[in-house]
Amino acid sequence: MGVYHFAGQDIRTDLRTWYAQLTGAQILAFGLTLGKIVVVVVLAVVTFRAIRWGSALLEAFILNYLPRSVFAAPRRTDARLAQPQPEHQVNYEATVRRLVLHRRGVSR
Repeated sequence: MGVYHFAGQDIRTDLRTWYAQLTGAQILAFGLTLGKIVVVVVLAVVTFRAIRWGSALLEAFILNYLPRSVFAAPRRTDARLAQPQPEHQVNYEATVRRLVLHRRGVSR
């Protein structure tokens, strides 16, 4: 606003002049356009939520008809997953060293 005022203009006067030149048809057209934008946004939100809900429902419906695996993965709520697995040893130092070398572009 400082630059506008420094150039010799007064924003209050210019806005009053602009508002005085507006016609009822222009204000109505602006209101209708704004209303259309609001309707489009609301419809987009409702559509995306319906797609999200419908895809979850469809996935649950289709999973009932797919064959179940003999060796199904354990559920995440399984208590065995919370306990450490003794047969699975991880050498964290070697893993970190390999990742750092990989990021630097050095391969063994």
